[in-house]
Amino acid sequence: EEVAQSSTAHGPAAIPPFALNNTKKRKYPSWHEMFKKLVDFKAINGDTIVPQKSGPLGTWVHNQRNHYRLLKEGKYAPLTSDKCEQLESIGFVFKCR
Repeated sequence: EEVAQSSTAHGPAAIPPFALNNTKKRKYPSWHEMFKKLVDFKAINGDTIVPQKSGPLGTWVHNQRNHYRLLKEGKYAPLTSDKCEQLESIGFVFKCR
């Protein structure tokens, strides 16, 4: 499929090619998508202790623990109280050691 090269104020050539595809996928899954994966993990494994080196979910879980630690230290973290409550509601283990 070729894009017309002529330039008109109202025709398809006036729309830049990058604007035609607005269905861009996110580079990373959302927090809620990862939370759902954690809920699924718990349903299968009985806990929320995901090995850090087990892939994206392990990395995400590790990050949630780090964010929680930062919050407890009074520092900024992207983990909101609402997200903390969601994690707590499924028995998330914030400290594994």
